Amino acid sequence: MGIGADIAGAFDDACFSITIFRDAGNISGEFVDSELNRQITKPFVANYFRNISFPYDSQALTGDIVQFDYDETLYMVMSKRAEAFENEIALYEGTLYKCNVSGDLRRPTSTRDPVSLQRQQDFTSVRSNCYGLLTEALYGHDLETDQELGMMGLENHELYVPGSFQPQVLDRYEAISGEFLMVTTIKKRRFDNVWVCGVEQDTR
Repeated sequence: MGIGADIAGAFDDACFSITIFRDAGNISGEFVDSELNRQITKPFVANYFRNISFPYDSQALTGDIVQFDYDETLYMVMSKRAEAFENEIALYEGTLYKCNVSGDLRRPTSTRDPVSLQRQQDFTSVRSNCYGLLTEALYGHDLETDQELGMMGLENHELYVPGSFQPQVLDRYEAISGEFLMVTTIKKRRFDNVWVCGVEQDTR
């Protein structure tokens, strides 16, 4: 038995159980070691970032939404890096971002009224239970900046969602809080399998 299995066994005995959300069926019964970020001078980082250690055989992937079973909080897996010992993977280290919004991702469609022949715009749901992190975009290196958050200027809002949700420019994000947001830009290469959408208030 390798060191990875030993560490996984220790996780089972003393750490947190998570559920990995998947369209094909959720995966439960996996244990991880995790702690909140302790950068007390950066309140956003302290409240929304979480360090995590996955077992060597973890099924979690970057872009997955995971739930901590003890309090049902939802996080997005932003990174997952292999840590090796004696030429074998011992565990994976990663970073989570806390999901603070849920909603319906909808796509604009148009139909022609059979009487007036006028084009009418509507929206078709392409993804329900669309979890993500909605935050004000920051100049510089965004959420990874070393500057104090309170000293930085703000741009438009950004919505971090799994790449598997496949948002498109002009999509509408209808948050359960009642906000209507329009996707104006999409950055696909900032993170692995996490897309960063520039959004603004949707008045259509």
